Amino acid sequence: MKVLVAYDGSTHADIAVSDLQFAGLPPDAQALVLTAVEWPLQAPRSWGMVDTGFPQEWTMRVQAAEAAADAACERIQKQFPRWDVQMETPTGHPAAMILERAAGWPADLIVAGTHGRFTARPRVTRECFHEGRQGSTLHCPDCARQKP
Repeated sequence: MKVLVAYDGSTHADIAVSDLQFAGLPPDAQALVLTAVEWPLQAPRSWGMVDTGFPQEWTMRVQAAEAAADAACERIQKQFPRWDVQMETPTGHPAAMILERAAGWPADLIVAGTHGRFTARPRVTRECFHEGRQGSTLHCPDCARQKP
């Protein structure tokens, strides 16, 4: 089984990771923790010959996302010691990154509980729910409240 965990470091995402232990998942599986970092509006590197500091802020956001994904990987590995747990931190629109990776891998289960820590918003969960590939399942603790 292949489990894609869309993780943004929020309380909602932590709950989704914790709920994995109650989901009846097999003892042997592959998990991919994906923490997408959305590009901000294009900011110039300088304005009037003055450096804006954008690259340093962006680097800090990516590092924070990587640290959050790494912590989630460790939690999942403790819950499922025989799982092969990996992580990725792509940049782009979170829903697109999740769906693209879920289709390309392909994931049997998408676990999401995002609440906007790395700019993934509840709309990302809705988009994944409605656009997810056929044959995969989306688990989200708040999905019942997010369905339009």
